[in-house]
Amino acid sequence: MPSDSQVSRALTDIIVRVVDCEPSAVVPHARLRDLGVDSLALVEIAEGAAQQLGRPVPDARLDAVVTVQDLADAVSDDAPAPATSGTTFAVPPLLDPSLPPEEVKQRKRKAVSYAAGFVGVGLVIGVVGGFGLAAVGKVMGLGSQDVPKASPTTAAPTTPAPTPTQTPSPTAPVQDEPQPELSITPRQVSAGERMTLSGRLPTADDNAVLQVQTKDGDGGWTDFPVTVQVSDDEGSFSTQIYTTRTGQRQIRLLDRDSRTATPVATVTVG
Repeated sequence: MPSDSQVSRALTDIIVRVVDCEPSAVVPHARLRDLGVDSLALVEIAEGAAQQLGRPVPDARLDAVVTVQDLADAVSDDAPAPATSGTTFAVPPLLDPSLPPEEVKQRKRKAVSYAAGFVGVGLVIGVVGGFGLAAVGKVMGLGSQDVPKASPTTAAPTTPAPTPTQTPSPTAPVQDEPQPELSITPRQVSAGERMTLSGRLPTADDNAVLQVQTKDGDGGWTDFPVTVQVSDDEGSFSTQIYTTRTGQRQIRLLDRDSRTATPVATVTVG
């Protein structure tokens, strides 16, 4: 039977070779999972220990291994195998310990590929079966549930919105009555130069004749030897006059019938 030190050295060499970890990390309390040992690597380590030490590890003991010390105890068989309750089944060893290492590795790779294939097939079957069950359920009406109708809720009383007060649209302003107008163009002329008198006298009747009057200084109004006839209902008129008297002269047009006159306009002559 190998000693504890032989078992420890052998396991350290085998673990370092299988998972390529640092030898200093292989201590009794180290967890095999932390060293990078998975289930397949654990089987390979157990097979290496069986070949090197002549101490095969029972599968029941191998399943309970967690730390390096647990593996050493399983190899040296110092610790009793964990008790199991109920019916036990003999589990055949996964690999024959007497097989060469290369044959063992090949069988492991095949086992992994088979397992992956079974997993892939299982996934495909699961997906297809799920879609099939969903389709059947939809056809048979199993996938839908009657949604309970919501009980009618009483709407909260609302205060009627105030009726907007319509602002009356502004009415068009009443146009003022036309006012009398008189303009002189130009307002400054040379002696004997013509000037235009234009404007309106609304109070004059249609076709009324307006008298041109002038005023000089503080004197009174005198008739100018020119009259003009209004051209429309608003009393519009237009005429031309000239004068040789220089200075400022005030001019207006008078309707003798209505006794009204236009505003006074001033012209500078000379």
